[in-house]
Amino acid sequence: MSENRNAQTLSSGQMTGGPGPWESPEDPIREARDVVLQLARTINTRRIHLPNNPTYQKFLGELCAKVGEY
Repeated sequence: MSENRNAQTLSSGQMTGGPGPWESPEDPIREARDVVLQLARTINTRRIHLPNNPTYQKFLGELCAKVGEY
């Protein structure tokens, strides 16, 4: 039974990260999720790198771009 559920999840696009059959790419929930995920990546990068590190600066720039788009 779990195999059918996994197949349904994969066919709807939920596990693959792609939009499902009834979900538009500009879905507000998807956009909000992307902003939160980018925020989490930036915070994790900040824990590892100093503020003047180019990697951290790149993630911070991507976060600003995501928030600006949202």
